[in-house]
Amino acid sequence: MVTSIGTFAQSQMLVSEMQQQQTNMDTAADQVTSGYIASNYQGLASSADTLLGSQAVQSSTQAYSNSNTLLSNTLQTYNTALGSLATTAQSLQQAVTTALANNSGTALIDQVQDLLQQATSQLNTNVGGQYIFGGTNTTTPPVNTTDPTALAALPSPPTAAFSNNQVTPSTQIDANTTVSYGQLASTVGTGLLQSIQQILQFNSGTVPTGATGPASAFGATLTQTQQTFLTGLLGQLTDNNNTINAAAAQNGDLQSELQTVQNNQSTQLNTLTTFISNLQDANAAQAITNLNQDQVALEASYNVISSLSKLSLVNFL
Repeated sequence: MVTSIGTFAQSQMLVSEMQQQQTNMDTAADQVTSGYIASNYQGLASSADTLLGSQAVQSSTQAYSNSNTLLSNTLQTYNTALGSLATTAQSLQQAVTTALANNSGTALIDQVQDLLQQATSQLNTNVGGQYIFGGTNTTTPPVNTTDPTALAALPSPPTAAFSNNQVTPSTQIDANTTVSYGQLASTVGTGLLQSIQQILQFNSGTVPTGATGPASAFGATLTQTQQTFLTGLLGQLTDNNNTINAAAAQNGDLQSELQTVQNNQSTQLNTLTTFISNLQDANAAQAITNLNQDQVALEASYNVISSLSKLSLVNFL
């Protein structure tokens, strides 16, 4: 029998090296195909726990960020609606001031009725099927009285004109902060509707609560009683403006706070994305280089084993 050169141990070592090169090539091929260092957490060894923790923080932060984007849009809607309501309140004050300056009530009631429609429309702002001034009661229009005659018939102040509840919505904007947001129709609108109600009542011949009579319809020339009544409203009209502007300022403060949180979350998400990528993403160029090198090494191993298997002492005799 002819004995081959080399021992069994040497042959096993060559086979073992070949198998390792095959494993290395498979790993490099997976990295090139998937873009990841490993296809499972076990393949990441000591980095696995860090990666899992980072991904959990990333997921939580992204959820808050998505929610805050929706909240930001809602706050902008409040900002727009409150700005329009403030303009309506200023217009009412201007209408009364102009009537006093001209000593004429001509067209005053037409203006007041138009402003009532504007105010109720603004307070009944609906976004995506939800009434934003309704508190947590978002399915019912918060102002239920839009008819001038019906408003004038209500007790003063006209709290019965409002259907909103008294609970402002709240949401968590990050892991440590919960905020209440939004405004209630009754909070920002009662004073304005009461002023409109009193003008309508006086015009219909009813002396409003706190006023003096006799009440009468506004005409081309104001009576002394009408002048006194309208002058007495000026302070209330200023208060209405202040109430609405304060609500708008509060909403603006929350917008600023939310923007700061969103900026921080955006920075955190960018940092986490880079950190996680460094832990799990393969270097594409290096992976391709490794794959090519492993293929060459594996082919060389095949050639060596093939050559050795053909050698015997006969070749050297």
